[in-house]
Amino acid sequence: MILYTINGSGSDSVLALAKYLNIELEVRPRSEFRPALEAVNPRATVPTLVESQDIAITETATILRLLARRHGPELLGESEYIQTKVDELVGFMSTVVYQGYLLKFRPEFYTSVEAHYPAVGEKALQVLKSNLQSWEFLLTGSQYLVGDKLTIADFYAYVLLKWQSNIAPLNETDTPKLFHYWNTLKEPRVL
Repeated sequence: MILYTINGSGSDSVLALAKYLNIELEVRPRSEFRPALEAVNPRATVPTLVESQDIAITETATILRLLARRHGPELLGESEYIQTKVDELVGFMSTVVYQGYLLKFRPEFYTSVEAHYPAVGEKALQVLKSNLQSWEFLLTGSQYLVGDKLTIADFYAYVLLKWQSNIAPLNETDTPKLFHYWNTLKEPRVL
């Protein structure tokens, strides 16, 4: 399988999961393989996973689910309730939370006036603060996002919280559960 990537993107979630599950991927940076990527995904978004010439899969959450179904189904959740909570959190992260980071990192998606970029960036900080509060409320796990075992939600969260650390690090006062979770997730033995 081929994985088209950009360092620091959702690709990192897929790479971490593949490493965890000992899945061999041919990693192709988009900057070096853009024409080949556009041939299978005209939008050239990453991550893009290619299984054969005519099967390309995009979207971080979808790729994580596919790899887990095939190579580590326990990472989807061990009960129907846990699976549902994993889906809820992955959906929440890939829509609501991701939107705040998109505002911050890609203001050109929201305005064509470059002079407005700083205002979009400020709005992003407000949105992210609100999203982190909502995320804090959704946490059900003790050590991990959902329950006491690693799931694909943790792999997705890893990248988002890395981004957060570069914008405004989590703190114990505003989001204590997320703060402790992130410190656990960063430990080398976890991911």
